[in-house]
Amino acid sequence: APGGSGVSPGQRRREPPQAAVSPVGGNRFAPARVVVPLGPKDPAKRVGRASRTLAAVAAEPGLTMADGLAGLISLLPASVLVPALRAQARTVDFAASIVPGLRSGRFMAGAPVEASWPMGPRVGCAVNFTLLTCDERLHLGVNLDPAAVTDAAALMECLAESFGELLEAGA
Repeated sequence: APGGSGVSPGQRRREPPQAAVSPVGGNRFAPARVVVPLGPKDPAKRVGRASRTLAAVAAEPGLTMADGLAGLISLLPASVLVPALRAQARTVDFAASIVPGLRSGRFMAGAPVEASWPMGPRVGCAVNFTLLTCDERLHLGVNLDPAAVTDAAALMECLAESFGELLEAGA
C-alpha cells in the first residue's frame, strides 16, 4: 500500500455469503463477519486462501437461521434496531457484496448496455465494495467514506494493481 505496508493479519469485513439459492427463489442473504486474509503475496494462493475462508463461513449452520430471524428482527422498534446495527457496523472495516447478474448481454431502448456501476451502502463502514457479474464481465462499485479513506486515489490504485496481479496470475 502506498505510504506504508498496510499489511495486517486480516481485515474485518461484513460479507454476505450468497452462494446458496433460497428454495423460495433468489439469493439467500445473511450478513456474516469474516476476518479476510491479506496474504500470501502470490495472487493465486491468496485467492485460494480467501476462498477457503469464505467457504467455511458459508457452511456455518447458523446462517440458515437468518431467514427466520429476519422476520422477528423486523418487528423490533427502530429505537432498538438502529443503534444495534450502527454498533455492529462500527466493528467492521469494510463491507463486500457479490451480486450475480445476467448471463447474457443487456439492452436498453435497443442499445447494448456497456457497463454497470453497482453501488452498495456503506452502512457505517468505511468502504463498501460491490461486485456485479454480467455476461463475461465483472463490474466493481466502490462507495467510500472520505472521512475514513483520506486518499481515495491511492485506494483505487491499489485495487487496480491487485486486479492486474489476479488477472496476470489467472486466479
